[in-house]
Amino acid sequence: ILISVQLLLDKEIGGLRDETVQIEKEINRVGDSMSSKMNILQNKADDIGNVAGLSLEKQKEVLKGQSEALNGLQSLTQFQSKALEESSLKLYIILANFGHEQQEELLQRQEKLQQAHDHLVNIRENKVKRFKINNTQKRVCLDHVNNSLPQ
Repeated sequence: ILISVQLLLDKEIGGLRDETVQIEKEINRVGDSMSSKMNILQNKADDIGNVAGLSLEKQKEVLKGQSEALNGLQSLTQFQSKALEESSLKLYIILANFGHEQQEELLQRQEKLQQAHDHLVNIRENKVKRFKINNTQKRVCLDHVNNSLPQ
């Protein structure tokens, strides 16, 4: 009985050993599979990290480009503002000079008109004087003729 119990125990222990070996093989297979999947996940995480790093670098480049563009736009705005200010000043000077020239021309024309007016007044006064002299002479002649006539 002892031997048969011994044989039975040996058989059971052998079965347990075989089962343990199978379990160890399964554990190793699952461990290898998990290790492989973990390596794949790690590689993907590394890829994501690299892509994220590249993305951050690209975002930094974009932000730098935007900053440079804004600085350029600000410079352009300042240049346009200065050019507009200078243009306005030049236009003001041109208009002021034009106005001054027009005023000078108007004064010259007024002077010529005044001279023409004065000349016409002199002519009229001379004609009036000659008319008066002529009338006076006619009266004197008429008086003389009237006095010469017998009454």
